[in-house]
Amino acid sequence: MIYSPSAPAPMSLRQGVIAFCLLLALALVLHFPHFGSHTGDPNFDFYLHYHWAKEYAQRFAEGWLYPRWTFFARYGLGEPIFVFYSPLYYLLTALLTLTGLGTWNAMHVVEVLSNAVFGYFIYLTCRHYTSNRLALVAAFAASANPFLVMLHYKFQGFAWASVGYAAHGMLLWSMFRPKASFERINLWAAAALGIAVVGHTMSTLVMLISYSAAVFVAPTAWGGVSFAGIVRRLLAWAGTVAIGLGLGAFYLLPALGSTSLINVEGWTGPHILQAFAWPTFSALINGVQWFSFQWPLAVPVLALVIVEGWFLFRLRAGAGQAANPLLIRLFMVLAVSVFFASELSYPLWTFEWPLLRIQLPYRFLSVGYVMVIVIGVVAAQVAGKVGRRGWAAGLLRSVMAIGVLGLLIAGKATYLDGGPLPSTVVKDEYTFTPLAQWKRTPNGGFRCDLAPADCEELPFSAGAFRGTSEYLTRFAPPAWVDYAIAGFEKECQNDGARCGPAHHVANTVTWKIDALADTTVHLPVFYFPMWALERDGQPVPMQYDARNGLMQVDLPAGTHEVRLIWTETPLFERARWISMASLGVLIALAVAGRVRR
Repeated sequence: MIYSPSAPAPMSLRQGVIAFCLLLALALVLHFPHFGSHTGDPNFDFYLHYHWAKEYAQRFAEGWLYPRWTFFARYGLGEPIFVFYSPLYYLLTALLTLTGLGTWNAMHVVEVLSNAVFGYFIYLTCRHYTSNRLALVAAFAASANPFLVMLHYKFQGFAWASVGYAAHGMLLWSMFRPKASFERINLWAAAALGIAVVGHTMSTLVMLISYSAAVFVAPTAWGGVSFAGIVRRLLAWAGTVAIGLGLGAFYLLPALGSTSLINVEGWTGPHILQAFAWPTFSALINGVQWFSFQWPLAVPVLALVIVEGWFLFRLRAGAGQAANPLLIRLFMVLAVSVFFASELSYPLWTFEWPLLRIQLPYRFLSVGYVMVIVIGVVAAQVAGKVGRRGWAAGLLRSVMAIGVLGLLIAGKATYLDGGPLPSTVVKDEYTFTPLAQWKRTPNGGFRCDLAPADCEELPFSAGAFRGTSEYLTRFAPPAWVDYAIAGFEKECQNDGARCGPAHHVANTVTWKIDALADTTVHLPVFYFPMWALERDGQPVPMQYDARNGLMQVDLPAGTHEVRLIWTETPLFERARWISMASLGVLIALAVAGRVRR
């Protein structure tokens, strides 16, 4: 048996290094289909995140260190994607492209390293309470768990599945390591939450809801429940969360404060009530959104919740009291994740409040899978300690089976369900160039003039070029499509001018425009309050055409240089100061704690 009937020996440096190398090798194996054999099953989100990463890297290389606007979307009229979407994954990808790696290769470096870091945090957490081999089993199962594998290869949630999961592992370790205190501000947990916010906001909300349950369990014994203790822990956790959210405020505050400028209704809708794990009555009433995510993928979690819950409460009297608070806390987090993932929480998804921003209840399975794995190996160690070898072996095999199942799913999702990835991706090119050959049809659709096979691929590969419903600005009526299809050059001629190509430098975009007479020229960018306009180096009032939502500029006859500059409102500036202040508080508390020790 690889569990130990005695207390685990301290981890050595050699064990830690070997563990990380093994987890890095596992991450390379799991990601090989995409970066090695260029095989996969791409969907709309696959191309969406690839194009976002590519443009972010392109703007970053031009000097815009935090590009908030993607110019390619909406047929080249743009969307404020990175005002609202967490930037960390794309920033790391952009930094790596500066070394000469293409976007696609840089994305995989981020994903491989992030998944290795996630697995290593699982290893570190379990290593405090189990043998080295048991901790490695937990890290293997967590790194290859079916939900994470499906995120990469079916959901195509690259940011969530990489930096988002790395932050998740860090939060788990920071809260459940032996030195963690629930009655003081947890600085490591605050840092993990800050990384999570800028890594993937929706999964951060899932983690906050689930992990907050651990605060209600006393640290020393089953019965150590007191009102004063709960209040202390709640206050400490509130301080931890406040610092964590403050660290990510430079992104989060502008995102929350600017939602009135876009189509936020695109984030919600009836699909939410179709997306429970283990659906029964909701499936009959609303239908099922994604059966494989909601039943086959979710069954292992449900089975282990039952088995581990039975073990935990049946073994209570015989287990060492030192193990009980840890297992109870972990199980509390697991129980909350199961509650929100399942139809038990159905009423909470039926009215408007922040929970709906999570969109899909089965997202809580991301926490559920991690919890059943960690509980499984810790419980196996406890079972071995009290002589219940059958329980220990069964729990251990169940955890190992999760990792094996994930490997099988990874193979099926790529080599059986998928095929060769588009050459444009492998060559680090945009995949929507052929849309230039699309023509508008009388019924409002599009006719594709390419070969049938290429036309069939376009709805996915060019999806980001058409834009995403939730990021369409409030200032853009449907007539914007007419301008987009005609194109900037043609519309510029219609305005009585000749327009040169766009020139990007840092947070500016500039055009040379020859006005044949006094005229008003429409620019190929949607109006958004953060844009400022200059004509020949002088600021001019911002105006836009209410018929199509596009910015426009008055030009006298002659040659002009027109420049758009992305500016940050006071909200953006306050958000930066909050992040800097939060970082200062974090450092000050860390230094004070070190001095006190």
